[in-house]
Amino acid sequence: MGENDTKILADDQLEHFNTELMIPKYWDVFNENLVQHIRTDKYFEVLDIGGGNGAFADALIRRFPMLVVTVLDNSEYLLSHNKPHPRKKLIYGSATELDKVLGERSYDLITFNWVLHHLVGETRRQSLDIVRNTLADARLHLRPEGVISVVENLYPGLIFDRYPGAFIFKLTNIKNPAIAGVVRRVGFNTAGVGVDFMSPKLIRELIDEAGLYISTEGLYDRWGYNPLIRLGLLTKPMRMENLWLRAAY
Repeated sequence: MGENDTKILADDQLEHFNTELMIPKYWDVFNENLVQHIRTDKYFEVLDIGGGNGAFADALIRRFPMLVVTVLDNSEYLLSHNKPHPRKKLIYGSATELDKVLGERSYDLITFNWVLHHLVGETRRQSLDIVRNTLADARLHLRPEGVISVVENLYPGLIFDRYPGAFIFKLTNIKNPAIAGVVRRVGFNTAGVGVDFMSPKLIRELIDEAGLYISTEGLYDRWGYNPLIRLGLLTKPMRMENLWLRAAY
């Protein structure tokens, strides 16, 4: 694998994401932040990176009649589930090759909804580098007043800030079928391929290193979940955050 190559999920794992994750209370936060950054009464263009089956794009189209949205995904399987619409475009390509697949195109809004933790390389260090590089590349495809919206599940460490994400990364990277099967049954659908959850502190470090800054923060959810799992992961309650980013330079 190259330094920016990511692992690919199998179709049966991708089926888990063939849904709409944005429930009404998340839309409330997203819409509030969107109107702070974008003139929605004028024509604007959105790039939904990792947009899969287009459910999020379809919801945007219904809400904002002046919008045109492009769905970019590296899964032909998920893209095939998109409903056609004159204000929706599809691009088959990887989030890690934006310059290659986008060329000179730029956007008013670029969205990463629960995508960054799936940009997984062979090691965690490589995975974090991929996240940073992908955000930096996305910055180059923003229009002058453009903004990036990131939604992520974040795991703050109870003792060591990066420990929960590092432990989950190692656990989900185990390729032994029997162990991967058990890991998948306890809730990690990406078992055998990997997933790279970050802490609130870590993602902010990567955002800064990518030449971006946070203009607005919104909390979608906060999950306490099973105390035994929290103890095993040495994590505080998981946070689901919506971060709105602008180019720092």
